[in-house]
Amino acid sequence: MAFANVYGSHCVDIMNLPHQSPNPFFAEGFYNNICILAAAGDNYMSLGSCTPTSTFLQNSMLLGNNTVYVPGSSATVSCGKSYTIQDWIATGLDPGTTVADLPSTADIIQMAKTVLKM
Repeated sequence: MAFANVYGSHCVDIMNLPHQSPNPFFAEGFYNNICILAAAGDNYMSLGSCTPTSTFLQNSMLLGNNTVYVPGSSATVSCGKSYTIQDWIATGLDPGTTVADLPSTADIIQMAKTVLKM
């Protein structure tokens, strides 16, 4: 997602996660993505008024291995309260997810070509 705008300036926005299920096969998922945000402080994820416990997220939202590019490596996550992306990643609830500064235009175009197999 280059300069994500489907959910506003978020990579993903699920205002009301599904109720916790005893089976993670019914969970929402956001993993193995590259998301490029336009402005420092943009929201990587907005998950409504959730309580970020590993059991809750394991059975409601499968997360991980995302790469988030944002100016100054400065993004937020909303899950009951606002977290910096670094604090969110440190919780371990989004394993393998990384954040980096905004890449150059040439790098973004090359990423697109790779995805499109050009």
